[in-house]
Amino acid sequence: MGKNRRVVIGGILTLLLVLLPLTGALASYNPEGKAGVVEPQAFQYLAFGSSSLDFSGTTALCYGCTEAKQVVDYIAVTITLQRWNGSRWENVASWPFSKYNTFSVEGYKGISVARGYYYRVQGFHKVTHNGVTETTYSYTDSIYLQ
Repeated sequence: MGKNRRVVIGGILTLLLVLLPLTGALASYNPEGKAGVVEPQAFQYLAFGSSSLDFSGTTALCYGCTEAKQVVDYIAVTITLQRWNGSRWENVASWPFSKYNTFSVEGYKGISVARGYYYRVQGFHKVTHNGVTETTYSYTDSIYLQ
């Protein structure tokens, strides 16, 4: 194999190694996600956050829960129903739930939605105790409503 041919092949291989990792970023967005259950290990008080989404006909059934490792001063979950508009997630509706001097809170809401879209629930989880506030998010899988 000639020297010029080895240089060209080496250049092509180098170019492929640089460009291949970018192909995923260039692909079209697939709104399918992973179910959102978070168990943040680094937090002092926040133990667990989850969200879920189900449908009964065209009613979206949205749920969220936040749990602390102990009784805390304040605990909250905000559940937000989101719809994929073809380029980004947009908020459809949002509901906050909170309690004081307990270790858990949950909330559940139903709302009528349009067919022909992907939907998901975002959970925003918050715990405050002794002046320390800890927050995190959870996301459900996206579901296409036919």
